Amino acid sequence: MGEILTDITFERWVEYVFDHPVVEGKSYWHTDWSVEGDYWDESKSPAITVSFMTQLFENAGEILAPYSDAQLSQSFWYVDNEIEGYMYTLHNLEIPLTDRLRCIRSIYNLFEQVFAVRCSPEYLKDEASTQAPLPKNPLNTLCFMWWDISPVYGRNEIDERQTTQAAFEVMQQTLQLNSTACQASALHGLGHADFHRYAAEETIDAWLLSHQDTISDRLKKYALAARDGNIQ
Repeated sequence: MGEILTDITFERWVEYVFDHPVVEGKSYWHTDWSVEGDYWDESKSPAITVSFMTQLFENAGEILAPYSDAQLSQSFWYVDNEIEGYMYTLHNLEIPLTDRLRCIRSIYNLFEQVFAVRCSPEYLKDEASTQAPLPKNPLNTLCFMWWDISPVYGRNEIDERQTTQAAFEVMQQTLQLNSTACQASALHGLGHADFHRYAAEETIDAWLLSHQDTISDRLKKYALAARDGNIQ
């Protein structure tokens, strides 16, 4: 195993995270990167990690353009993981709340600039399913599951109100994108938003009313299930 990287540019960090060969049926994890050589330990530099993620999300379309859909999916499953991923640094109360909120809000740019552009329109396994995303485009599964696996919520009462509100607002924004994959992802997140159940219901009701003639019956069915928190 290599050494912990302590002095690294943002550009090198992006390469470190995403520039890996695609391994079929497998996501890259921290241990995989570590075995290859020197590695970035987010727990040693949490503030820099949050800064790098914010810069990445805010300019996601341009920065991630060189990487394939499969490369992005493979690496983001680690970055956004609720157990040990880089986004877990958003729980670190030593990092100013304003910096962490900016990072959470910048996730919208990732949806707008990458997922809305690169995901295929399908999002469910079949007509009868309201749970599993289609595997055709590797980004679709990641997009659909983003809020399910993301550790974006704070750990104390005051902090949690603001970070969860920021995440909720990103879901609301994402729901308005002209992308079935992004709309389904937002609905999925809102469906799990027990912390804002009434607001989630209002958001989905308003969206259904304004999109009643433009969305498929399948997406409408999923929206109604998400409205009631009836998804897995």
